[in-house]
Amino acid sequence: MVRKLYKHEALFYLRWFIPIAAACVGIALISKLTMLFPNNQITEIIKSMIISVYISSLFAMIVFGIVIVSLRFFRSMFTHEGYFTHTIPVEPSSLLNCKLICGVLFMLVLVAVAGTSVFIMSLGQELAIVLNQIFKGFASAFRNGEGLDVVLLIIEVCLCALFYLLRTILHVYCACSIGQRMKSKIGGAIMWFFILYGIQQGAGTVLELVFLPVLFNDSFSTVTMHIMLSGYALYQFAIALTFYLISRYRIKNRLNLE
Repeated sequence: MVRKLYKHEALFYLRWFIPIAAACVGIALISKLTMLFPNNQITEIIKSMIISVYISSLFAMIVFGIVIVSLRFFRSMFTHEGYFTHTIPVEPSSLLNCKLICGVLFMLVLVAVAGTSVFIMSLGQELAIVLNQIFKGFASAFRNGEGLDVVLLIIEVCLCALFYLLRTILHVYCACSIGQRMKSKIGGAIMWFFILYGIQQGAGTVLELVFLPVLFNDSFSTVTMHIMLSGYALYQFAIALTFYLISRYRIKNRLNLE
């Protein structure tokens, strides 16, 4: 049953992914083709407009993806669809895990599509030069014994991005899980979204005031960078875990489908 649950969820996101990915890559190809036009006053205006549309489409795709994930969770868990969802013979935590894993994978694939479109836009001699410089930088770092630091920095940045994405999605899930007990479920979810956002901002400000002066007491170094990135990743993970536990508790013990 759990496997069918994941399959059903994946098919839902696949129906959205195909047109979104096709639109993003299509805009990138059109934008790249406009770069081949001879330079004159008219084509420069066209190129500027196309580039603006392309950049806007990348941001819109990511925001639209978050909206899809949020609405999917809310509708399938706390509206009339929730009656069917919660009759499935699986644990509430399994339902939450399925929504979360599929939502995160959907967003990661969208980010990969965005990266592919940027790669398409960058094709040319300039990209080859940049890649050559990057490879030379990696080779130089390993020759100088700094290769491990570079690898650790890349891992830390990836973990920061992954935990940030988890925290963003679970922020919405937690707000929906708490707000669904109110008379207006949508209004409650929006209200709690901003309340949780304010709590996060307050906690982040306090941590910055406490730890940043200590970190920058001495000269900035690679060790300082590792501590900052690791600390940020742990902070995002701790918030994401808190949101997950609250969401699981509310779905299991405080569910309201009226």
